[in-house]
Amino acid sequence: MRILYISNNSDYNYKKCPRGSVAMPYLFHKRGHEVLALGKKQLLHFYSFYRAFKPDVIVATWIPSGFLPVVFKKLGLIKCPIVHAWDDYYAEQMTKYRFVSKALPGPIILSHQPGSFCPS
Repeated sequence: MRILYISNNSDYNYKKCPRGSVAMPYLFHKRGHEVLALGKKQLLHFYSFYRAFKPDVIVATWIPSGFLPVVFKKLGLIKCPIVHAWDDYYAEQMTKYRFVSKALPGPIILSHQPGSFCPS
């Protein structure tokens, strides 16, 4: 299988197993798949890499890198499936500096819900 892997990392070394989401291209390559790993520096030339490599699937691990293939797919320029590989670490990273509310036990106040009508 030919896999086009897009991430925010700049360098890939298939000889040494890295950790985290960067390990995915290494593992794909080790299992016999052809992998073309693009970093954020090559993202502007994504479509030319896509046409030259002709992948069976695109794997995106970063929001901007996932947006560009989806736009091209909506325009009908890309025919292969796009997989967004955003793991739990991504969610932790996004909520590190943002407050995430947690539900508390008790009744729900309908006037506080979006789209609700509260007669006065």
